[in-house]
Amino acid sequence: FWNIPGERFSQNPEQIAKNILCACLRMKFGANAFVGTELQSGAGFIDILVYARGKSCIFELKMLGVNYGFGYAESGVSQLNSYMGTHSVREAYLIVFDGRKTERGQKLEPKYEVENGVIYVTVVKIYHEPPTRKKRCA
Repeated sequence: FWNIPGERFSQNPEQIAKNILCACLRMKFGANAFVGTELQSGAGFIDILVYARGKSCIFELKMLGVNYGFGYAESGVSQLNSYMGTHSVREAYLIVFDGRKTERGQKLEPKYEVENGVIYVTVVKIYHEPPTRKKRCA
């Protein structure tokens, strides 16, 4: 995800995360599921929609860089609630790739009961210290 580890994301890190998650979902469900990305939903786009075993589920991904605020990740809850209402989906997943240096401050709940169903939250820590540069001997 990082162009410079712990400092700057590579170009379009959310797309990288989305590709990895879609590959995992396709491996899990195989030909028995539809896994779609960037599906139009009202004023926005659903990151990932999975339809398997007669049930639909929506995934929203958020990438938090080193200096991002908590509010950006939290905005995924209301975003998902809206998508769930538009598509009559009762379960959704907010996946947050957290590249912030600190774990202090506000945190997301593991589950949100919202107007249109339930949203489950998974936070994946992706921050790591940049490698130290070795000094050359004279």
